[in-house]
Amino acid sequence: MAFSEYHALWLQNRKDRAALNDLDKNSVDRARDWLKAVSWNSYEVELVVRDLILMAAEADRQGKTLRETLGDEDAFYSNLADSIQHGNLIDYVTGYFALLTAAVGAIGTVIFAVMPDRDPTDAGMFLLQLLGQILVATFSILLGRQFLPPLNKGHIGAKMLLATLDLAALVFVCTTWMWKDAFRTFPLPPIAVCLLLLVFGLLLRLCRVVRYNLLAARHPWRENTRA
Repeated sequence: MAFSEYHALWLQNRKDRAALNDLDKNSVDRARDWLKAVSWNSYEVELVVRDLILMAAEADRQGKTLRETLGDEDAFYSNLADSIQHGNLIDYVTGYFALLTAAVGAIGTVIFAVMPDRDPTDAGMFLLQLLGQILVATFSILLGRQFLPPLNKGHIGAKMLLATLDLAALVFVCTTWMWKDAFRTFPLPPIAVCLLLLVFGLLLRLCRVVRYNLLAARHPWRENTRA
């Protein structure tokens, strides 16, 4: 087993997709967009995409395209989107949120290592501001995904929820200074706060690796290889 079965699956899908004809590449990409718009579970998305890539390869050997094999392509993708596991809070927290947290922590660490802050910093306020901005970025990305094809599926509930959460996070970031006394802790170097975020983000990403490796043990993808 690879350290990250999801990463290994993603790389294999990317490699096999490159061997498809242009029409089949387009069909596979459309399917991925449909699935990403409804599911946070990236492993399940890539697992379904792998099945489609193998179907496309088989269709090509028969002188057909994947679109011809599927029939009504939109109806087929719609059924896929309805049947795929939509993921859960763990997928959300260990996904974009963890990636952005680690990225902000790493960038902040580099910046403050090069240009150290000589004045004491209210670590609580600084940490809350960064976390608030990370939440805004995360909800914005997830909201943007809801506008990927198929637009006709709507997902009005998801759009409204994510828009509300995004607005709430933005309001929090803009008004945190009003409650600064309530969140005041003790002075810490800004680089220490950024290091904490970096470590926290990396730990969450490690949890994602473990979760997807467990999913791979239950739903293995290596059995589905190209002949």
